[in-house]
Amino acid sequence: MSTFPVLEIKISRQQEGEYSIALSYDQPGSAAEIRMGQSQPASMHLNLAELSFQVQDSQVYAQTLSTSFFSDIEVRVFFEKALASANTLSLPLRVRLFIDASAPELHSVRWELLSDPEDDSALFLGENLYFSRYPERADWRAVRLHERQQLRALVVVSNPDNLDRYPGMAPVDVGSEVDRACAGLGDIPPSILGQSEPASLENLTTRLRAKKPDILYISAHGALIQNEPYLWLQDPSGQAAVTSGQELADRLQELTAPPLLVVLASCQSAGQESAADARSALGPRLAEVGVPAVVA
Repeated sequence: MSTFPVLEIKISRQQEGEYSIALSYDQPGSAAEIRMGQSQPASMHLNLAELSFQVQDSQVYAQTLSTSFFSDIEVRVFFEKALASANTLSLPLRVRLFIDASAPELHSVRWELLSDPEDDSALFLGENLYFSRYPERADWRAVRLHERQQLRALVVVSNPDNLDRYPGMAPVDVGSEVDRACAGLGDIPPSILGQSEPASLENLTTRLRAKKPDILYISAHGALIQNEPYLWLQDPSGQAAVTSGQELADRLQELTAPPLLVVLASCQSAGQESAADARSALGPRLAEVGVPAVVA
């Protein structure tokens, strides 16, 4: 039983552009789960091609996405009741989005931009809603959390020497990226890769095996090429080694204990929308191979 009110959303694919939505609500102190009272799940039409043309304007994107998601009145009413119930309890509402294996294309959707259908305000930017999304997870290994004082981190920052060969990819300020990561980690001690030795896949794997970090933080340029995410890591000489996300996922799957949390960061100098697309595509792959949590 959760100590917070939880709203679960599960989206499944029906046919091209058509999806079903099932909602349930779990209230603290209650042994009974509340489900949306329909004989059949609500339906949603989502034009992903239209959304792809709106990525440069987050306000228009949010409006299009929210209009589609809340198009069924039952979804809108159930969401409002869950939020009102959480407000009555003076507790934040945890919103968990489960994307069914039938709809992998929905991982590229920026659900974090959903807005309130009443006033178009951003739903997930305040302190009263905690949002997370859950892909299908095929790895059955147990997840064991460590005490905070036992946590360790690996910070990887990739700045290949020849980034000028790739349009739009400015040099990565390694020092600033490391400082930013360490500030976020607080008192969790990090191991740093990308300063004194190249941020190569081999070096990354070696550090993961030797240090067994709980948190893996990666700052690198990224792109989505033919639906495959790629990261601009380094080769042993410091030059660019364009590495597929699946290769990184395979290396993590080989570990007896993968990191509990992977943070995929991209420097602001990347300047290309494809970097965000690559992160959204890579996150579910890491989850599938046993990484319990991914922040992209």
